[in-house]
Order: sequence, then structure tokens, then C-alpha cells
Amino acid sequence: MYISPQIVVGFHGCDRSTFNSVIRQGNHLSQSANEYDWLGHGIYFWEGSYERALDWAKNSSKVPNPSVIGAFIRLGNCLDLLDAGKIDYLRLGYAILENEVSALGKSLPKNTILRNGISFNRKLDCQVIQRIHNFNNLKIAESLNLPDMEKDLNCIDYAVEIWFSIAHCLNFCCISTGNNRTARLR
Repeated sequence: MYISPQIVVGFHGCDRSTFNSVIRQGNHLSQSANEYDWLGHGIYFWEGSYERALDWAKNSSKVPNPSVIGAFIRLGNCLDLLDAGKIDYLRLGYAILENEVSALGKSLPKNTILRNGISFNRKLDCQVIQRIHNFNNLKIAESLNLPDMEKDLNCIDYAVEIWFSIAHCLNFCCISTGNNRTARLR
């Protein structure tokens, strides 16, 4: 993990109704918490790629009117999986999960291949990332001497393509509705 003031531009593919709710009405994006989310629970952004976000929205069966929300995102404390040195964190998350399921007499969740050799159902990956997230929350809470009731705070951000879990990371939104692009501070 590293602490960085780095800010990246991220794009979130969504339906027009979500776009309007967030941009026009000032609501927050909803966190995805599916058991198969590849990078764990959170809000997914494509780093620096409006087109990838739009393509995702167009190819999602749950998105009848594809739209994109752009944001400047302060990464903060993140797990950069593009850094080979950070792969040990995945091993740690896997080991924690493996110990937990073994103690319960259960099997590890599995990723399944659904289409063209690509898995969109990543139950194992999700659980590994969630274990890393929980482990780091506890470590930070311990280092700050937080009372037990505060140790479950969602206080870590991770980024790969860009995933984040707390709203204060959004400093600025740039929005696109067809040919009309505007921006606003949050």
C-alpha cells in the first residue's frame, strides 16, 4: 500500500436515470455489493477512459440508456495492482480467506467462466479483496487506537481500474450528455 496525493480521472458507466440522480439531483452513486464483484464492494470507475465506461454501459443488460459520469478521484491509500510488489497483498487476502473457510469447514468460493473465456462472476476475487479491505481497516483502526465500535469504518480506498468506497474522494465531476459536456465542483 502507498499513500499518495495522486489524482486520476475516472469514468463511471451508468444508466441515464443514475446520471440524472447524481448530477442533476446531487445524490451519491450507490455502492455495488454483489458477491461476484471482481474488485470487491464499491463504485467502479474506468481510469482515464470515457470510452471504456460508455462501452461497459452499452453492453450491460441493466442499462437501457447508457451515460457516463466523470470524476477527479484522489486515490489516497490504495492497492495498486499494476505494481508487481503489491501482489503479496492478494496472497495475504487469499490466505486469510482460506483460513476462515477452512475453520468453518467450507470450500473457497470459485470464479466461473461465463463468456469467451472471461469470468464475470468472480466470487473468489471479491472475497479476497474484501479480506484485504477488512484487514487494512483493522490495522488502521489499531494504529489510531480507535474504539472497537469504530473499527468497522469504511476508511480505505483501493484503485485498480478505479474502485472507491467513500464519497469524499470525489472532488470534481465532469458530465457528458451527448455532445454537451459540463463540469462542477462537489
